[in-house]
Amino acid sequence: NPQALQRRLQGPPINLTNFQYSVLYSIYEFPNIILPLFGGLIIDFFGVRATTIVFSLMVIASQAVFTWGVYEGSFFLMAVGRFIFALGGENLSVAHSVLVTKWFRSKELGFSLGLSLSVIRLGSMTNSLTTPKIADAVGNSWYPCLVGLYICVISFVSAIWAVWMDYKADKIEEKVANDALL
Repeated sequence: NPQALQRRLQGPPINLTNFQYSVLYSIYEFPNIILPLFGGLIIDFFGVRATTIVFSLMVIASQAVFTWGVYEGSFFLMAVGRFIFALGGENLSVAHSVLVTKWFRSKELGFSLGLSLSVIRLGSMTNSLTTPKIADAVGNSWYPCLVGLYICVISFVSAIWAVWMDYKADKIEEKVANDALL
C-alpha cells in the first residue's frame, strides 16, 4: 500500500517526510537481502505446509499493523508493519514456489511458475490502480489499507486451501503407492 498511497501518506494529516517514506521501503528491502535464505532453511526444517500458514499469518499481521499505523498517523506503527511484512512476505513467496515445484514437473513447471508470477504482478498492478481511487472516494488513507487487510485474509484462506490440497494429494499418493505394493 505505501506505493499506491504515497501522495496521501506524505500529505496531511500523516505528513511523512521523504526520508520516512523511503524508510518504509528500506525496512522491507534490506532484511530481504538475507531473509529468504533463512526462510528456505525454515521451510526445509518445518515443512512447506506449516511455514505457508505461518508466513501467511505474518502477512496478515503486517497489514493489520500497517493499517493501524496509517489510521493513527503513526510512522512507528507503519514501520513495524513493514518490518513484519519483510519477515513473512518474501518467505511466503519461497514457500509458494516450493509448493508449485512439488506439484508441477518438467514442461509444466516453467509455465506454472510464470503464471504464478504473472498473478502476483497483476495483484500489484491492481493495487496501484485501485488503492488511490478508494482513498479518494472515501477521503482517507486507512480504509484502502483495511481493504488490503481483507484481501490478505482471503489470501490466507487460499493458502489454507492449498495446504489442505497438498496434504490430501500426499495421502492419495501414499495410498496408491501402498496399493501398488499389495
